[in-house]
Amino acid sequence: YEGLVFHEKKKDNDEKDNNEKQIITTTFHVSFNHIVNEAQKYPGKPESAAPDLLLVSAFLSPDNIPMKLLTDGADELGTTVATALRGTRIGRINEALQILHNYSLIDINMLDDTYKMHRLIQEVVRRWWIIDKDQRILWAKRVIGLLRRGTGIFRANLGTFTDSLEDERFASFV
Repeated sequence: YEGLVFHEKKKDNDEKDNNEKQIITTTFHVSFNHIVNEAQKYPGKPESAAPDLLLVSAFLSPDNIPMKLLTDGADELGTTVATALRGTRIGRINEALQILHNYSLIDINMLDDTYKMHRLIQEVVRRWWIIDKDQRILWAKRVIGLLRRGTGIFRANLGTFTDSLEDERFASFV
């Protein structure tokens, strides 16, 4: 009898867990769709890069992501980002990131030109927004290219780090 009661409670908890997962999934899905729609209003401008920057950010270390990383390595992140961010200053990157901030997907720190993304959001983006394995691989490769080109800290052929202070700031993203 106790086993039956326990099983029924477990079933109720499983249903509750599934319902909570569905609510979270739906909430993120709505936010992601709004970001895509908002970005489409600004073709060729920094704001148009917001959905792709969300994807990129999901593959980086979540804390204190330097905006300079994005400006220096934009050409590695696909046509949309390259076009939107080419020749862009840090202040303009904030316009793209602001869309993500408006939906509470990132926090921006303008004092040191960095931003951060909660680990849960990173996990949701990696698992539920990039469903296709090939897309995950594509974005992982783009991020590796971003780190190699955007920071200059990773020597592509040698796999070693340089010693400048700025390189130390970016080292946690490799």
